[in-house]
Amino acid sequence: MNDLGLDSLDHVEIIVALENEFGFEIPDADYDKLYTVKAVVDYLKNRMHVVERPKPVVSSASDPRYDEHHH
Repeated sequence: MNDLGLDSLDHVEIIVALENEFGFEIPDADYDKLYTVKAVVDYLKNRMHVVERPKPVVSSASDPRYDEHHH
C-alpha cells in the first residue's frame, strides 16, 4: 500500500486482515497487485462478484414520513 506509506510488513498484515474479514484466502501471487487502496477495492469487488447498482428510489409508501392512516 505504497500510497499510504506502509512497509511490506504492514502490507502483509493488511492482507491477512482482509482475508479474515472477507473469509477467503488471497494467494501470495496476488499480493503484488495490492499496493494501492483502489487496487484492493477492485480486487475485493472481483473476488466477491460485487456489481455496482444505482441506489433504489424510495417510494412514498416506504417513506417513514408517510402515514397510511392519513390519505
